[in-house]
Amino acid sequence: LPLAPIEKDQFEFSWKPGGKWGITLDLTSRAQNEVLPREELAAGLTYQLTPRFRFGGGVTLKGDSLASSFSSPGANFKDDVSETTVRVESAFSF
Repeated sequence: LPLAPIEKDQFEFSWKPGGKWGITLDLTSRAQNEVLPREELAAGLTYQLTPRFRFGGGVTLKGDSLASSFSSPGANFKDDVSETTVRVESAFSF
């Protein structure tokens, strides 16, 4: 296992368009390594129900080449190289 830090490029975008909705988009590209996937794309959506409670969810795609996976999804998402995660969340503030 590599002990040195893994080089990465990251883009994070968070937008709350005036109302109670919030949108996030995260793109991460890492140097080739044995532990983490080379590319990761995460998108999320939240809704602020009250000032103290919000809920939402998101989807994360991980793999060695997401650009090629999107160009031919039928062929590339069938192998074990790509991984998809779905998350549902809620948050309370006290």
